[in-house]
Amino acid sequence: MSCCASGCRTRAGADCPASILLLTRPDKTSAVPQWGAVERQPRVYDFSGYRAFVQVAKRMGLKLQAVMSFHACGANVGDTAQVPLPAWVLKV
Repeated sequence: MSCCASGCRTRAGADCPASILLLTRPDKTSAVPQWGAVERQPRVYDFSGYRAFVQVAKRMGLKLQAVMSFHACGANVGDTAQVPLPAWVLKV
């Protein structure tokens, strides 16, 4: 489940996909860290929300695949989250 699909971008929200995982009983999952959510200020990185998700997956015994996302989030039909690219990227 990606940031855009779930809208879960906070530490508290990191557990929201857990109920889906419990219902479907998969052996693996993936996360799509959004660059704009991780680097809100130039060269200041905050992976805390994704670390929380990794801990949930680990507690559930799931394998995890991280797919880095280097595009803005929120431009697709049905997107509930808006995560822009870092401002400095747009200046390049």
